[in-house]
Order: sequence, then C-alpha cells, then structure tokens
Amino acid sequence: MRNGRVEHQQEDRPKFKHEVAMDCWDWEFFESAMTDGGFVVSDHGPLRGPVTDFSIIRDKALDLILETTSAPGSKSNEAPPKAGTVYIATAEVQFQSHFGTLATACGVIPRAHTQTFGRDASTGTTHERSSMHSLHWVRKDSGDAQYIIEWVENMSGSFIWPDFDKVERTGEKRRTLKSQKGEIVMSVPIYSPGSSRSCVHLFIEGCELFIGTSKAKPEHILKPGFILYRGTPDEPTRAKIRDCLSFCLGNFLVYLGDTTFDAEWNPVSFTARSGHALVEDAANLNAWQPAPLGTRFEHEITPELLERMASSLYRIYDAYRLQSVFWSYWHALAAPVHMAAAHFGAAIESLQKAFFKASGSEGQYKIVADDKSWKDLSKKISALISTTDLTEAEKRLLTGKAQNINHAPQGIVMEKLFKALGLKIDALENEVWINRNRAAHGGGVDPEKGSRLVRENKVLHLMMNRILLAIGGGSDQYYDYYTVGRPLRRLSDPIQDDRNEG
Repeated sequence: MRNGRVEHQQEDRPKFKHEVAMDCWDWEFFESAMTDGGFVVSDHGPLRGPVTDFSIIRDKALDLILETTSAPGSKSNEAPPKAGTVYIATAEVQFQSHFGTLATACGVIPRAHTQTFGRDASTGTTHERSSMHSLHWVRKDSGDAQYIIEWVENMSGSFIWPDFDKVERTGEKRRTLKSQKGEIVMSVPIYSPGSSRSCVHLFIEGCELFIGTSKAKPEHILKPGFILYRGTPDEPTRAKIRDCLSFCLGNFLVYLGDTTFDAEWNPVSFTARSGHALVEDAANLNAWQPAPLGTRFEHEITPELLERMASSLYRIYDAYRLQSVFWSYWHALAAPVHMAAAHFGAAIESLQKAFFKASGSEGQYKIVADDKSWKDLSKKISALISTTDLTEAEKRLLTGKAQNINHAPQGIVMEKLFKALGLKIDALENEVWINRNRAAHGGGVDPEKGSRLVRENKVLHLMMNRILLAIGGGSDQYYDYYTVGRPLRRLSDPIQDDRNEG
C-alpha cells in the first residue's frame, strides 16, 4: 500500500461509480480508501508523532497493522503500560482527508519502532509498527445507508448453492488516432457477462440477506465470503445470525468487517476488524454440518432447510446464551485431542442449565425433588455430624459437603434432558458423558488409546449437535460423525454403539 500523503492534485471528492464500485461490492477496500482518499494523521494518539507518513495492511494472521513514519527522536504523548499489565486497548488514532472524510483506528497498540539518523540529529526517520482492533471510515456528505455487506473468511466453496450471482460489465473500448489533418476513431462495445450459483437468499427472523462466496482474490484470504443485508440491522443482530449460520454450514466464519451502501450503491461507511483468535485454525473448522441442508445431493443447500435451522437457533440465542456456547463449540473442534472434551462438556452443561431453567424444571438436578423432604433429611444429617467426636473444622467441612449430596449425578441429569427433548440416549453416549471430566481434571490418556479418545470427542460433538437441533426444532436428522461412513440418522435415534462388534 502506498503512503497516506497527497502527492498530486485530486478532484473535489473520491470517485466511486465506475471506478472502484465493483471492488467495493466484491471485498473490503480500506487500503485503497486510506491511500487514494488523501488522508493525513490528524491525531496520532499513543503513537510517536507528528506522523508524516502511514500505511495500513492486513497481515497473514488477518490482523490490521498500522505502520507510521515520523521525525527522528519523535515521542509519544502517552506513557506505555507497565510490563505485565492487564488492560483493554482503547487508544485511537484519527485520520482526516482534505475531502472532509474521517477515519478512526481503534484499539491501537504500539508494538515496535526503529530510528535511523542522518549526519545529524535533525535528519532521519522513526518507523513504528502498531496493531489495531478496528478501522472505521465514514464518507462525508454520504446518503443514508440502505444495504450492508459483511466480509468473512472461511466460506467453503464445496457447497452446491441454489441461487445466482450474476456480474455484467458493459461499456466501450475506444482508441483515437489524431493529427492536425484528421483522426480515426476505433470503437467497440464491451459486454462481459458472468454468472454462477454461489449464494443463497434467506429470510431469518425478519432479516433479508444473501450469503455466498466472493469472487475476490484478496491476499492472505483463502475462502472469501460475504453476507449481504437489505437494510442495516445492528451489529449484535448480525453477530447472532453469523454465529447461527456458522453452526448450520459447519464452517467457522471469520468476521473481518463490513461496508454500508446508499440507494445508488455508493459506499457510505466501512469497518475493518482484526481477525479472530481462531484464524490459524479456521481452515480446519470446516465440513462439520450438523444436519443436511439439501434433499438431493451431498453438500446441497436449500433456502428452506437453512432458514429453518438458522432461525431455530436465532430464536433461542439469548435464552440459551449461544454466544458462549458457540465459543466453546468452535474451540472444542480446534482444541488438542486431550482437551476437546472439556470444551464440549462446558458447552453442553450450559445448555442443560438453560433448558431446565427455561422449562421451570430445575429440580431435575436433585435426587430428592421435594424440597421439604430434603430439608428434613438435611437437618438430620447435620445433627448426626454434630454428635461425632470430630474437630469443629472437620464437622464444618462435612456439613458443607452434605448440603451438596442431593445433586443428581450428571449421567442421570443427561438422561432426563434427552428424555425431555424426545431423544434416545444409549450406553455409549452416557459413558462418554460421565467420563468427559477426565480432560478437565488432568486425567491422562495412554498413546495406544488415542483413537478411542478421538472417537469419544466425536460422541460429545454429536450430543451437542443433537441437543441444539432438538431445543430449537432445527432439523429432524443429524450426521453421525462417530460411525464409519458418516451415516444420516433420525434426530431421535442414538449413535450406534459399535464397541462390542467384531
């Protein structure tokens, strides 16, 4: 990317129509906007300044990197945090163009700097490299935003999409040979159509959107994709939909930002964000569809089935704290084999608690469900402990322990949950669930039992899929990743226990 300085006379405002509009529709354009928009740093915030030159890029980790140049010996106006300090990065750097357009880099953290000097201290430069959480740009005198496109990495290209993405480029190629005696003009119309099935049109809880693969080929992006909304739903709403679609498609979608457009499809604003912590693992978090999204072919997507599954999750998103659940879910799939069970276990227990709370049946966690009966029994146990010859400290600890003995074992709680959801649970799933705490409590696994552990993780994965699909009513079937050949099963049927076969 070239520097942010203006090096030649430009027109009154940046051009969008016919020049960069198609690029803006295809992918994020923060690099060209910050370069060609004539921006200067108006407030260097935590950086060494004044800044005379800058560039902004997205690196291989998909993080946003700000590189700046200032005078030799330049200093920051802010004291750096002490080593080891825990803090939230809130520092900002402000940019302004001579067109009046503003941009803000948020969460800026200076990482390193180098200084070079000439023959004396007044010549030379200071180069500084910083990371930032996001970059926000708003065009001056823009119209109202009517559409928003989110940019995501890791949109698998293996799907059979139902809907068309058609691009047409029209115009004229013109060449003029001219002298004082006359001229010859060569002209030919340009028409370059292109069309492919690479998206799907959806309606999810009042939001209309297209989701699909992008035709752009940006650097460091392996599988670019987009989510285009008619209208401009707020970021929390879009984050919920994005989480739900990630689960449904079986791909962890890495959100990189968005661009808003007016009614004539001119950019109004954009936000670019640094990539998620799972960027390096994203390519491996694919092909985990919980259930089929088509009725005829493998990897087929039909709007009806995808809408049903995504909407079912969206409706329970807040009540079941799915933001946290999905966080554990994707980290479980990315975790080392000996720790995946801990993440799956945390997510499933969260769903358990939310379900019993929502259904008003939190008593399912108790062995003695009647509160009065348990209260009477608890008093007798406490009284018995108090008559012993134990020390007061021992009595106090035992009394505290006794208060918790009414909690039902997790195996029984899981059976109650599956029964309430209309799902069958077999011995395989029950035993794997009971053993899941081995990872969380430091239990080791012999190398020769590694394959068993891998398959047990798949059981936990499927248990979570079945619970989520059943709670929301998102599907009547599920893919069985535990069984060789990955068969398709009815949601109510358990995983086939093959441990005693052969």
